[in-house]
Formats: sequence, structure tokens, C-alpha cells
Amino acid sequence: MAEFFMTLSGSLIARKTGSGDKSPLTVSVLPSLADHGDLINALLQGGQAKIWKCDDKEKCLNPHAAQVSVSKPLEARVHALLDSMVNKVYMDEPLTKEELAFLNSTSLPIYKILNVTTAYQRGKSPIDIRDYSRLIAYDLLSQYLLEVLDIVTINLDDLRTVQVDDSHIKRLLDGIHKVRERVVQRRSSVVQQLQSILSLIEKTSALEAQLFSTASMVTQGKR
Repeated sequence: MAEFFMTLSGSLIARKTGSGDKSPLTVSVLPSLADHGDLINALLQGGQAKIWKCDDKEKCLNPHAAQVSVSKPLEARVHALLDSMVNKVYMDEPLTKEELAFLNSTSLPIYKILNVTTAYQRGKSPIDIRDYSRLIAYDLLSQYLLEVLDIVTINLDDLRTVQVDDSHIKRLLDGIHKVRERVVQRRSSVVQQLQSILSLIEKTSALEAQLFSTASMVTQGKR
């Protein structure tokens, strides 16, 4: 977890230049690796990502960049949950505790998505559930990333009292703000995409209902 935090936000590495308690600190800034996009993509869809790995689990004074593999991506887990929930709606079965918690874990209208999807016969919805999964997974991930960045930002204030120069803190904060801005922008885009999809499906559904009603009236008129 510490390595993930460090990879996402960057870090300050402080080393004493002497052996005494009052020895001055040499501080170096470890940049965030999240700005390149491969970390977020790997967390969402799986694959390889570069992270900062600690040389020592206790102090981690000489971290190095290393490739890791994400084998359980968030998008696949969200898709499995959505697929299960859609099936339960069709079968009129209750949702599990995990599925109910999932409904409350995001600001996106998941319940509305379920209603729109199940308004069609099974397999005939104009939008595949995987399209929703990708958007919802990013919303969940971005929400978590922003919370992590907020925690790191707050904790940076404590470093001002331990001989850490403000210029180092500013460099790290600038990197955090850059990552945060990128996450927020992408999250806003995701919300807009989802709203557009839902709006399109609702209009399609309304048009189909209108056409069905018109066809029924014509059929009845011929009798």
C-alpha cells in the first residue's frame, strides 16, 4: 500500500548527512508515476505498470522503478457485479450485501442504469453492460485516487516542522496537483459520457414505445 501511495503522489526522501541527532537532512523529491497513465490503465484493465518499489520495507530510502502486473483489474470486477445484478433484476431475486454496497459506492446512477438495461428483453439492450463497466470502474478508481491524494496533501503540512525545505514540498505538491487535475478532468468526461449514453437509450426507448403504440392503433383501426 505504501508503494502505491508513493507511486501515485510521489514522495520526499530525507537522509541524514551525519550520524548525530542534529545532523542536517538531504532531501530528494521522488516524482509521481501516475501522470503517465499506464498505472491508471493497468488498475482499470490489467496489464503492466511502473511503480516505485522499496529497497527496504521499513525505511524505503532508496526506492527504484519496477514493472508490476495487475491481475485483478477493477473493470472486470465491476462488470461481474453489474452482470450479476442485471440477472437478479430479470429473475426478481434480491441483491447481495456486496452488490448493495456497490450501489452506494459511486456517485453515478447505477440503479438507473440497471432499470434502463432491464427495460429491454435479455440480450437486446442497445448498450452492452461492458460499456457501463468501463465508466463506472473509472469513477470508483478516481474517487479512491482523489481521496489518497487528499490524505497525502494534508500530511505534507507536517513536514514543514522537520527541517524540510518548502521548495521540496512545493515541488511534490505541484506534482500532486497535476495528477489530481488529470484525474478530475477524466472523471468529468466519464460522467458526461455516461449521461449521454443514458439519454440516448431513454430516447430510443421512448421512440420504440411510441412506434409500438402507433402500430397498435393502426392494427386496431383495421379490425
